[in-house]
Amino acid sequence: MTDLRETIIDVLHRRKWLDDADMADAIVRALPGAIKPLVWSERHSTFWVSGPYRITKYSGMAMPYKLEGAGFSDISMWLGFEAAKAAADAHHRATIMAAFGLRGEEG
Repeated sequence: MTDLRETIIDVLHRRKWLDDADMADAIVRALPGAIKPLVWSERHSTFWVSGPYRITKYSGMAMPYKLEGAGFSDISMWLGFEAAKAAADAHHRATIMAAFGLRGEEG
């Protein structure tokens, strides 16, 4: 069984539904949580990649972590590695939700 399938089954069994729209809304709200986070691999002590995303550390800068990847039109600089990863994950989720015609705020 897939994780998404299990998530939907859990949502459906959690409570009684008022109507089909109520049930559909609950499934849509569950979707963002079913998207797996990015998995990062270190390519060098200052360079990490995950799918189309890349984080590079530039020592000596106020915001030393540069996040680049598909869909970024400008440079995204971050104070810490975890913050850069979180930004990439948020973009990753938003991209997948947009493919379903959703804004990602539903979850």
